[in-house]
Amino acid sequence: MLLSQTKLVAVLSLLEKEEWGDLQDFILGKTSTESDLFGVFLFFKAQKETLHLLSETEAVVDRFFSHLTTKVFQNHMSTLFAYTESWLAIREMLTKKYESDLFLLEAYNRRGAYKLANQTYESFETKLSNEKHLDLTLEKSRHRALTAQYFSNNPIKNEAGGRLYEELVESGLKSVKEHALIWLTELYNFGAVTEYDYSALIQTLHSFIPILPESQLSQDLEKLVCLFSDNDITAFESLLGSLKSKAYREGEFTHTLITLYLIVKGNTLHSMGRLHNVAAIAELYNIAMESGVLMEKGRISMVRFTNMISALSAIESYGWVEQFITRWIGNVITTDLKASTNLAHALNCFYHEKYKDVIRYTTQTSYGSPDQKLRALTLHVIALFVLRFEDYESFKTQLKNFSLSLQRQKKSLNKKQYFSYYNLVDFLKKMDLSDRKTVNIDLSNYNYLVYRTWCEKMLQKKRGH
Repeated sequence: MLLSQTKLVAVLSLLEKEEWGDLQDFILGKTSTESDLFGVFLFFKAQKETLHLLSETEAVVDRFFSHLTTKVFQNHMSTLFAYTESWLAIREMLTKKYESDLFLLEAYNRRGAYKLANQTYESFETKLSNEKHLDLTLEKSRHRALTAQYFSNNPIKNEAGGRLYEELVESGLKSVKEHALIWLTELYNFGAVTEYDYSALIQTLHSFIPILPESQLSQDLEKLVCLFSDNDITAFESLLGSLKSKAYREGEFTHTLITLYLIVKGNTLHSMGRLHNVAAIAELYNIAMESGVLMEKGRISMVRFTNMISALSAIESYGWVEQFITRWIGNVITTDLKASTNLAHALNCFYHEKYKDVIRYTTQTSYGSPDQKLRALTLHVIALFVLRFEDYESFKTQLKNFSLSLQRQKKSLNKKQYFSYYNLVDFLKKMDLSDRKTVNIDLSNYNYLVYRTWCEKMLQKKRGH
């Protein structure tokens, strides 16, 4: 079996460069530097940049561990996998806010160290009370801490009388309300996207949410529900104000979720003509990038970045978007930074009808990925169509080449992707033909169509509207 296909390599491939040293220290806490086990770990550490290229297990054993049998080497790998999983679980726990405090509190109560448990709880409660940012983990963590105190043999529950259990129940109900409001928001959101009937669940949540005790966060989350259920512009502006005032802790789930929801709904309301404050959408994208919401460890996929440029180009000035691209293009995950940069600028030029510049940015042979190539070729042929009376032969040649390229990629595209581009080719052919004779073009016949809004604009222009 190829080492590159083993579970150990799969989990080691998740490590950042700076994490290898920490994992090494963890493993050395369980073995010695002279052990074969540690030697096997050092082998993988030395190959960390090329783990995906590792050859057959037997070949590696013969070359680097000839004193071991293949079976013993595999046993060492299994042990390293178990250690690495334990290390990863511990590291993940430590990255979660309040987790180490809660595990410590639970451990003290389970072991009967009640004085230490009470001191830990008081310190933890002070930490929660002093928290100035809103997040779902606050009330949920308070409830878990109270549960650890009450559902143990800790005498504090007898000394506190009924108050401790009242606090436990109230905290739990507040946490349930916060989470129920998130669930309700997503039922409205996902139900609209998938056209799935969630009405029974929505009715259930609406029936019991009002009787649950409020928290400061639940008041904001109720606005989120109103935004998705009623397209409430006031709720949108209020939540945006909370984001701008840093009411939610950056990097935590609540901040990420509200930011993404506002971006989604902001774009939808703008397309519906309900949200006229387009600067708010641009603000949201800036917040999302600066706080890392749209990125993973400081990096953003090219697909997400180009989708963002498309959205921003439709509402902001050419110069504003150009500066945005320059500021963030270095954070894009790409194998060809120049090609990705050109594609981003081409999108900006397209939405601002700078078609000659679109051609300039998309006249190249390297595109970074098949997806980027398809996007670039699409923009290129669209720009040539607009300028076809200046160079008709180039338009016809590139339209044919684009159609052939689309056919070659058909198997790698899903149905929606393929027909979105296929129908664009059909639309351009019909529009070109309509220069010479009357052609009936009905966009409603295209279930999938890339750049539909642009096509509608071209059609209206052709009809003299």
